[in-house]
Amino acid sequence: MAEKDKEAEAEIFAASVAAAMRALAENAEIDLQNLEAEGETGRVLRGMADRYAFHRRYHDAALHPRHRLKHPETLMAHMLLEQARCEALGTGRMRGTAANMQEAILKEITGDPTPAQKTYLAVWRGLTEYDGNGFPQEREDRNIAEYLPLLKETLGDQAAFSKLSLSLLKELGFEVSTAEVSEPVPGGEGEDGGEPEREEGPEGGASGDPEALKRLMAMAAAGEAETSASDMQTIRETANALMEEMAQSRAAPENTDHLAQMPQYARQFALEMEDYSYNIFTTEFDTVEQADRLATTDELVELRRYLDDMTAPMQRMIGRFAAKLQRYILARQKHAFQYSYDSGLLDHKRLSEIVINPENPLCYKQTHDTPFRDTVVSLLIDNSGSMRGRPIMTAAVSTEILARTLERCGIRTEILGFTTKHWKGGESQKKWKITGRSATPGRLNDLLHIIYKSADMPWRRARQSLGLMLQDGLLKENIDGEALLWAYDRLRMMPEERKILIVISDGAPIDDATLSSNHGQFLEEHLHKVIHWLENKKHIELLSIGIGHDVTRYYHKAVKITDVNDLAETLVDKMIELLV
Repeated sequence: MAEKDKEAEAEIFAASVAAAMRALAENAEIDLQNLEAEGETGRVLRGMADRYAFHRRYHDAALHPRHRLKHPETLMAHMLLEQARCEALGTGRMRGTAANMQEAILKEITGDPTPAQKTYLAVWRGLTEYDGNGFPQEREDRNIAEYLPLLKETLGDQAAFSKLSLSLLKELGFEVSTAEVSEPVPGGEGEDGGEPEREEGPEGGASGDPEALKRLMAMAAAGEAETSASDMQTIRETANALMEEMAQSRAAPENTDHLAQMPQYARQFALEMEDYSYNIFTTEFDTVEQADRLATTDELVELRRYLDDMTAPMQRMIGRFAAKLQRYILARQKHAFQYSYDSGLLDHKRLSEIVINPENPLCYKQTHDTPFRDTVVSLLIDNSGSMRGRPIMTAAVSTEILARTLERCGIRTEILGFTTKHWKGGESQKKWKITGRSATPGRLNDLLHIIYKSADMPWRRARQSLGLMLQDGLLKENIDGEALLWAYDRLRMMPEERKILIVISDGAPIDDATLSSNHGQFLEEHLHKVIHWLENKKHIELLSIGIGHDVTRYYHKAVKITDVNDLAETLVDKMIELLV
């Protein structure tokens, strides 16, 4: 009898893991049969399923660049780094999967790891930011440490991550030649218009083939400790919650060759909206930079000192703002009543029922907690030339007040900025001219997206970087639509239940190079569509703060700020309204 109970329990657990795997992959067709996991139970099985699911969800074989890497160890290292990218994206959404995947990795990589495996372990730990206790000795190299911030910033862009991975492998001494690398195949077709050429693995398998994926993950069957009842209950609940969130993916139509050249965030928008009118000539020269890399330490210190002088009179105001917002959040956490209980406090609204029937058992109410929803806020700052002077100072002070206050309230906050690297076109425009000046080339400037503060970074570590906003040389042109999509793409992968995106800007997108080579409403039309798309997303809330300009013609929820002295009161009222 005990033997049958164990078999039944194992079957229930396997079914729960399979359901969770389908939900994580957003693919209802896969099952545990896709894994070579016979005999596995517990966290090893769950880790194997999580790794497979994240690879199926985040790896796009059609958009993956084709690499003719003849050296088996190099090809394996490149495949493992792509696996690490998928797994890092997965842990960004569900942090608990990292522990499961670690167990599966430990089962896969035993003995003395190969150079490819050591590189994978080091990158995996860096990208997931998971402790990784018990891992075999990974590769320690300063090149990996230098590349990790860049790899993190391109997690959502498979093609860019792939190029960086190859550069890293070359730095680490793997046999990589740039002549052996070809660009992504638009629409997933080969050069002759036929089937896409598949990436050959060290054993002749294709990267999109389930058998090759099985070999890559090395799902060796072995014993594992019995799973506890609490573990089974947890995995069932997780599976059920995830299954409710599954969404049907939408395929791209034919004849959208430029789609493959777009960054991940722009491609997702185009596919969901089924709108392919916005195109980008090239993303080759776009960069995402940490703020402290765009100026010397001395410059940042001087700029921060200037910002402190401007905000000094507002310190008491910031304190009052924080206290008011904290009181509001605590008020939202008060008790509420639930009704129709057979014990507790008497429900006065049902006194008549008690008079009619004194033995009525459901005339009582009980209190229960209604905690404030877990929230993350992303502040996206317009760093364009039109913000120079008083507007950028107002934006910097607004950011200071919001970020410091939200941190005091226990709300994680990310601060981002957007501008271009050049005035009136840069390397992108030069390349367009050299290649024949094609008609309607799309966006023709080089984007510069800036990370002033990540969501996990405490304010005290980021405060100096915020002074960079006041550097005149930074402020150039602005392409708001893509900046919004970039900020949203970062925000959507954060684990919090509630996500708020606040844009601080002074009006319309402007880029002379782009507008002079396309129709005059090219950037503005795209911005309107992006805002409409975001405002209709259920899992994100969008607010705009207009600096000296009314931005209600773009954003449904917007507030205009002209006087710095009214800043704190305006912001607290709008934040409370937003948090209702």
